[in-house]
Amino acid sequence: EPQTVEVYPSAVNTITANGNSAGKLQSGYDKDGNKIYGQLAFALHSMPDPERTVITNAYLELSNKNSLSAKKDIRFTVELAEFEDIDYEGVKQRESIQYIGYEVSNSELRNKKKHSFDFDSYSRIELEKLHKDFMEQEQELQGRWTVKNKREEEFEIITNAAFLQDGETNENRKMTLVVKANELELTIQRLKTTIDILENKIKTQDIANKLAEHDMRNRIGSMVSIADILSKSELNPAQAKWVRMLKDIGNDTLNLLTSAKDYAEMERGEYTPEISTFDLIELIASTTSEMRDLIDEKEAEIELYLNSNLAEPEEDILEIKGDKFYLSHLFQNLLRNAIEASPIKKKVSIHIETSNPFVINIKNTGTIPEKIRNNFFEKYTTDGKERGTGLGTYISKMIAEVHDGNLTFLTGKDNSTTLILKLPYSILE
Repeated sequence: EPQTVEVYPSAVNTITANGNSAGKLQSGYDKDGNKIYGQLAFALHSMPDPERTVITNAYLELSNKNSLSAKKDIRFTVELAEFEDIDYEGVKQRESIQYIGYEVSNSELRNKKKHSFDFDSYSRIELEKLHKDFMEQEQELQGRWTVKNKREEEFEIITNAAFLQDGETNENRKMTLVVKANELELTIQRLKTTIDILENKIKTQDIANKLAEHDMRNRIGSMVSIADILSKSELNPAQAKWVRMLKDIGNDTLNLLTSAKDYAEMERGEYTPEISTFDLIELIASTTSEMRDLIDEKEAEIELYLNSNLAEPEEDILEIKGDKFYLSHLFQNLLRNAIEASPIKKKVSIHIETSNPFVINIKNTGTIPEKIRNNFFEKYTTDGKERGTGLGTYISKMIAEVHDGNLTFLTGKDNSTTLILKLPYSILE
């Protein structure tokens, strides 16, 4: 519990240009205009142990008498200071620790016998900063303490406070384990038993998930095959749209099933990319051709530029080093979003700049709705899509980050949106 400690002065002095007066406290100016200093000295032996204490609030309380005849407000100046010699020159050369200015009205001087001067709560601010630093960094705090219960019985406890990150919200949280020192072995054994139970449960769930995933993959694969067969028959525009959507949903779901484990590792920062060398121009062209049905439906025009020049697959080659499988997913997500968001008969452009950093811009007509701009790259963020899951941009940003890059956007200017993918220059072969 917080403690309140009262500390009384061990000495009082009035220090003037003409000398000191012990046992008397005055301040102001003498007849020659020289300052008169009132000094209070405090012995700190009654303060709590400084190694185990943080002062979060402090104030100085004074009883005063105004000797001025004029009915003017008075400005007190209170200063926490340290100095060697208690004389006029020593005070003038003092080392100031903290300064307080405090104005008291004439009516307050008449009606109040005591006045309080609050010191700024630097210690509280520092304490809050330390707590914030602890919550933002991966570190642990441990200690052994002697405490009392409600019956005033003393016993020892062991504490261990650790930084944790919430897997759902990504917020920083702190977990503190507190046990009685004489129950430590029993607590450790209970924790081991709990961990064993959880590990067995996870193994059982993993087996069940694998069986379910196998069945789902077979059924979804069949659905995609049927949709592919239907797409080759004579369909009206509405039917063609629904068949394409069915095929796209099936392929997306198969990709998610294949990649679920890797995405989980990306979220935890544990995924290691499988690096290979491949032609980025060919990969983007291939990704675009896979979206031919959507491009035809939107009557869109796709343009690919390399260093401001129109790029031609097979003629232009740009070899890079990266995780081809997941960079392909990234471009699928971003290009599909750009095409779907574009009005009919509009252009989607891809600009590759082999600068440092390596930059790829994907631009389309239309703007991102204001209500989702602040959380555009977060999980489940979607707006107005018939089949949107809200995972495309979230996954794309993770893929960029595992390549030591980042993904941002500009929207609103010229009624357009540009997704900006920046990758390290070292990715170029």
